[in-house]
Amino acid sequence: MSVIAAEKPLNAMPFTTGVLIDRKTRNDDSAAAIQSIKAPLELAFVTTREAFDALEADWNALYDSAGKPGNPFQSFNWCWHWANNFLGTQTRDTFAIVTGRRNGKLTMIWPLVAQKSSGLTHLNWIGRPVSQYGDVLVDSAKPLEDLRAGWKFLKAHTKADTVELYKVRADAAIAPLLPEIGAIATHRDWAPYADMSTSATFSDYAQNRYSKKRRSVLRRHRRRFEDMGQVETTVLHEGDEACAMTRKILTMKMRWLAEKSLVSQALQDPRTHSFFIDISNDASRPTGCRLTLMTCDDQLIAGDINFVSKHRAAAHIISYELDYEKWGPGHLMTLSNLEHCKQDAIEIFDFMGPDAQFKRDWADDAIEVNDWAVPLSIKGTLWCKVYLGFARDRLKQSYQHLPTPVKKAIAGTFATLLLVFDRL
Repeated sequence: MSVIAAEKPLNAMPFTTGVLIDRKTRNDDSAAAIQSIKAPLELAFVTTREAFDALEADWNALYDSAGKPGNPFQSFNWCWHWANNFLGTQTRDTFAIVTGRRNGKLTMIWPLVAQKSSGLTHLNWIGRPVSQYGDVLVDSAKPLEDLRAGWKFLKAHTKADTVELYKVRADAAIAPLLPEIGAIATHRDWAPYADMSTSATFSDYAQNRYSKKRRSVLRRHRRRFEDMGQVETTVLHEGDEACAMTRKILTMKMRWLAEKSLVSQALQDPRTHSFFIDISNDASRPTGCRLTLMTCDDQLIAGDINFVSKHRAAAHIISYELDYEKWGPGHLMTLSNLEHCKQDAIEIFDFMGPDAQFKRDWADDAIEVNDWAVPLSIKGTLWCKVYLGFARDRLKQSYQHLPTPVKKAIAGTFATLLLVFDRL
């Protein structure tokens, strides 16, 4: 591995240089160092918007070769839209991206952002809170060795208190590195998914996967809507119509959350709404946005915002009109969504976390998805072990066990409290 010496010491976040490159003398006599002599790994920091934008073509090429199937949240376009909406002048956040190149070719990206508040500096995945999976992009014959080099470089050139790696799948590229760097699991979860790849048609899949009784119930619910009017399922991609429907789905979702006395930190943030509206409308930098809509006489009954990557779909937001809840519009929406995905050669449908029984009812299997944190200072250790590793989930669980009237009364305050804690 070749590392390039810093132009000047990096003392604190946010970084002031656009690209910090480190090139140290090779003095490691390990097998990895010997191997790297032929193709040295050049590591650098990208910290400004201009330097990030300049990565577009190389990032896209690396994502095409190394991006995990079903993880659209690592694409340049996704991160670009996130930066437009979340990395504005009103925040103290800045890019903290580690890149690795061999012979000038981009072979590794740690897509990180530095968030500094109340005396703590956190490194998080780019994309929080809208990204559902986080990972490193790495295209290498020895990926673990390159990840080790990237981690060593990251620690040497930052003054962060914590590195918080949210929503890491068990099959993520970074997963083998986590035990080595002392990562603490701060939240454990599962992401259920449906695998339709072994069936020739969706009818075959549904007949083998779902009981006769369940299919009968779904047909009966659909007839209820058909008695009211013409029922249609439509699939939309980026454009003006998809943008208009996204606004309706988000409004529907907020009403649904309020009625259920549920708290969504992401949807409480107005930047989340502007993000989804932007990506649903922008076909010039597509993110794989795919809307599935169920209408009855042109009235939107249920909608699902998915993101497709490498023949897999990830279900991000689904909602339905509560007035028709007893007829199972959410289930009908899911059935139609799966059917249309199979017709379009999308074989895996990822329900993502959080794990829930209704997702398991549709899914064939699930993969573990955990939050991890690595403390890098004494303050960071307290934050990771006391708040992230202990208090945060217990606060949420305590809220969920409150009587419904109490939850409705304090839902807004509780969401604000969590946002404040997460930014402390």
